[in-house]
Amino acid sequence: MAERPNFVWINTHDVSARNLGCYGDDYATTPHLDKLAEEGIRYANAFACGPICSPARTSIFTGMHQTTVGTHHHRSFARRPDFVQMLPHYLLAAGYNCSAINTDLNTDIDPDEWAAYQSNEALLAQADEKPFFAVYSFGESHASVFKLTPAQAREQRSSLLTDEELHDPDNAPLPVFMPDTLLARERTALFYDGLMQVDRHLGEVIENLVSAGVLDNTIVFFWSDNGTGFPRGKTHV
Repeated sequence: MAERPNFVWINTHDVSARNLGCYGDDYATTPHLDKLAEEGIRYANAFACGPICSPARTSIFTGMHQTTVGTHHHRSFARRPDFVQMLPHYLLAAGYNCSAINTDLNTDIDPDEWAAYQSNEALLAQADEKPFFAVYSFGESHASVFKLTPAQAREQRSSLLTDEELHDPDNAPLPVFMPDTLLARERTALFYDGLMQVDRHLGEVIENLVSAGVLDNTIVFFWSDNGTGFPRGKTHV
């Protein structure tokens, strides 16, 4: 690996470690994540700094608690104190290209910190010239899927997953605090369907890195902003 490797951060939504195959969940279909964990480093003692999406991302991009930065309300787009800089600020100073796609950081965005905000298209083409820091955010596991009826959500997913790939609600693992009802099982299965789609996106990103010939010089970091959006989870804190 070169002295200045590339960094790819892949952020998903509302996923707890216990929902992944590499952490022992046999119901999950996450082969790309499992391989990444097997060949890399799997964290066993890492925690989100916030129970909901954008404040948690503020913390990881600033290295500070969101209460310190003043961004503890979801989607506040608060102005950061002048002394607080995001990670891209330092990477740009070190000669990196930085970009992000579909990533709500819950604060004002300084365009000077990003070569491209909400776009990662040019990074691989420029990889020979500059190392890069690319941020992806995949939201198929987000709790917003529960706003749909199970039938609506399944129809939405049918373009990406076959009927055979959809998770069977009858086998869905329910947390002990959830009632064992058909609706609870259907929503749990939908969550795992979304997680399977996130896993496929991860596989596509890695394949693009392989095709560009830069995977061996790239550190891929997969993380979730917070835990699952089930009752007694982020939606009820």
